[in-house]
Amino acid sequence: MFDSSFHLHDPRTMEDIYRPSLIGRGGAISPTTVPGTDFVLNNHMVQLIRKNCQFHGFEDEDANEHLDKYLSITQFIKKNEISQDIINLNLFPFSLTNEAESWFYTLKTHSIHTWEEMFSKFLSKYYPYSKALQLRKDILNF
Repeated sequence: MFDSSFHLHDPRTMEDIYRPSLIGRGGAISPTTVPGTDFVLNNHMVQLIRKNCQFHGFEDEDANEHLDKYLSITQFIKKNEISQDIINLNLFPFSLTNEAESWFYTLKTHSIHTWEEMFSKFLSKYYPYSKALQLRKDILNF
């Protein structure tokens, strides 16, 4: 079958076509800009999350508990003129490790723009509605 994206007069060489590119890379979180500020995650913020709040994505881990712990830590991290949602969104990937981190990097590049979107995607993956229904059923059948 003929590839319609190939053009007879394409100036690129085969090496150019197969060379790795930066296009489509950079993680799921869309870059955040806050006018008039120079927002940077400090190393102590990242280390605080990595040391005290890690979610691995294992079957026996509680996603809701992780979010509660994460938010209880990040509520004390303040940056002038930066909303708490931006801080939560940008620090969240550092709270993930192992399978959960791998899952995060499968999300479409720059597809997440708000903390609410990240929160929803995380719970959809690690605390889906079917899991909540099963827990309810288990409690009722006890």
